[in-house]
Amino acid sequence: MPSTSIRVGSKVTGGDIYGTCHENNLFTEHRIMVPPGNRGTVTYVAAEGEYNIHEHILEIEYDGKKSKFCMSHFWPVRKPRPC
Repeated sequence: MPSTSIRVGSKVTGGDIYGTCHENNLFTEHRIMVPPGNRGTVTYVAAEGEYNIHEHILEIEYDGKKSKFCMSHFWPVRKPRPC
């Protein structure tokens, strides 16, 4: 389910929650976040529906460069996450 606060024209940055989904019986709500180090203006948000983890559900633009995001992202094990 897309976040009600994120829509086309919204400004987002790394760590902003742009949606939620049901993961399994242990985790009833999985939050979908903008990956660290990304920011920009939202140009596309997918409508509520059924998607797999590889489909693009968010697109942002910053300095003329567009970035697309899905429900997962890769993060190297040995690289600490920013906090």
